[in-house]
Amino acid sequence: MSMFGKIKGLFKGKPKEAPAEEVKKIEKPEAEDKPVAAKKVATAPAKPAKPKPAPVVAKKPSEERLSRVILGARMSEKSVRLAENEQHVFEVLTDATRDEIKHAVETMFEVKVDAVRMANVRGKAKRQGRRSDWSKAYVRLAPGQTIEGAEIGA
Repeated sequence: MSMFGKIKGLFKGKPKEAPAEEVKKIEKPEAEDKPVAAKKVATAPAKPAKPKPAPVVAKKPSEERLSRVILGARMSEKSVRLAENEQHVFEVLTDATRDEIKHAVETMFEVKVDAVRMANVRGKAKRQGRRSDWSKAYVRLAPGQTIEGAEIGA
């Protein structure tokens, strides 16, 4: 502590103590035996529950649209290898959806489709421009299902 702090402490007066006679204790009133009613807390009115949205059910596309969705089968080494595992590759319209492809394959070949995966293929750049883009679909059939005439490489 510095010298200044010591001097300041000397001149600091002690607080005066009040005489014991003047100090009165404040007594709390004793609780009565009567039960006290709980206070009502204002609550916001309960909000009505939001109705759950209806499940989305895909509409079956028209027969005309289904006949145009699949442009043809893609035959390559990879597609022949996949055909052994009940998976087939088709060239499809670029704006076709998975549900449309699934319904088209099921109606055309009378098989049960398990899953559809899609890939967009960019057209190849050539000397005189560019070939158009196209889409292909990998269609996996349910176990035990086969497409007639697809056993070309098997």
